[in-house]
Amino acid sequence: MNPEEPVNILCPYCGESQVLVIDLGDMSGEHIEDCEVCCRPMILSLSMQDNTLIPLVKRDDE
Repeated sequence: MNPEEPVNILCPYCGESQVLVIDLGDMSGEHIEDCEVCCRPMILSLSMQDNTLIPLVKRDDE
């Protein structure tokens, strides 16, 4: 079983804050998540820095 960690992100479209639960066993590449508020697709990439999970969220049209 892989550990999971919640991360706070802001939607790059509507600016709403939301919490995603990230599977730390699958941090490779980019993932597409739909915003819970405006339903637009966000591209999410993850990295670890000093034992802290760093999410990078961008629009799919960037």
